[in-house]
Amino acid sequence: MKGFLRSVLAAAVAVGLAGCGASGKPSESDAKQQIKRGFENCDVISVGSFEKTNGVAQRDGSYTLYVKFTLKGAALKKNKKLVEQYSARLEELKPLNQAFNDRLQALMDDRDALSRAHASFERWELANQKVEKYLNENGKVLEELRQHEQFFSGTGPLRQTFNANLEEACRVQDFPTSFFNRLFNSVYQETHGFTEKGESSFTATLNMVRTDNGWVMADLMRR
Repeated sequence: MKGFLRSVLAAAVAVGLAGCGASGKPSESDAKQQIKRGFENCDVISVGSFEKTNGVAQRDGSYTLYVKFTLKGAALKKNKKLVEQYSARLEELKPLNQAFNDRLQALMDDRDALSRAHASFERWELANQKVEKYLNENGKVLEELRQHEQFFSGTGPLRQTFNANLEEACRVQDFPTSFFNRLFNSVYQETHGFTEKGESSFTATLNMVRTDNGWVMADLMRR
């Protein structure tokens, strides 16, 4: 009887261990879900292809996964339209800027010629007033051009609108770790600030931890 019981217990233990082995490592789906979770507040990024290439169990019970995947970036319509509108305006301003510079240079040349000729101060002052008057009357065109040229690097109202639209669609401040910020930045570059569709490829090493709710990235447990 004791031998029979030992056999039954041994079989039960074997079955139990086999069950643990089957669920004792994170699946490809588990890992993909964690990447999706990191971008849950970002409507312009979605996970494309995803593949687990390798995995290593750690002594502390965690699991290291090696994965490769793609992230798709969507075009944010409001910002795409914004860039198109101001790009068109920039083309309109270019000839105006050239005409502005040509006329300004001519007025400055006249003033400087009087200076070289040692003309009277009154004549020089009159020529200088023409330069200043032209700048005052036409400086707004030049300023608008500069704002447009600095659209992607400046902090003016155009850029502020662009950033506000993007922030509404993707709450970057909610990213759980710098890992997701780096992924976001790569997709941002690929899509020209999410004004075009694009897809970026990545490889990553994920430290997965087993919880009552399944396998999660260790970094996401600190949220």
